[in-house]
Amino acid sequence: MIWDIPALLNTIGHTRNQLYNDNTAGQLNYHWEDIAAALGMGNLPAESYYLGRYLIFDDQADKQKLIELITIEAEYLAETHYWKLGDVSLEQLALLACEELKIMSVCEQCDGLGFNRSGDDCSPCSGYGWKSYSEKDKYQFLGLDSKSWFRRWQGRYMDILNYVGDAAYHLREHLKQQLY
Repeated sequence: MIWDIPALLNTIGHTRNQLYNDNTAGQLNYHWEDIAAALGMGNLPAESYYLGRYLIFDDQADKQKLIELITIEAEYLAETHYWKLGDVSLEQLALLACEELKIMSVCEQCDGLGFNRSGDDCSPCSGYGWKSYSEKDKYQFLGLDSKSWFRRWQGRYMDILNYVGDAAYHLREHLKQQLY
């Protein structure tokens, strides 16, 4: 994922060498209980908390709460930017953002930069820097045609995905502070 959550998720059950302030060496070994406790500490925004529970523990009840929160944000954006919704479900848009964030991976061709050595957009990731669902998969998931997707909904979807990405960033920073 572009927000580097796998690096944190991969610490569960793995040993990591640690150098302490007094120059003694030790090892950290995190378990799911450590991650769960870290999620409960501090002032983590609700979106980030539910996103963490969904990504790390695959908790379906928390996935539903996350979708509700993202849908509220999508409704706010729709109202303030005067989106004409037509047949598009904002809840489906929120679900797509959650699912896409879960499967995202950094593009190996451009190392997440979005462009190649000559400065052109990376073709495997279309210049995004990460790989996920294809544009066709996205508009078909929402029940749209390609013209409507590219004209209206692609940018709107990116707004929602950025909102979820901000939640992922807060989650990553929170876990890093609590665990390291």
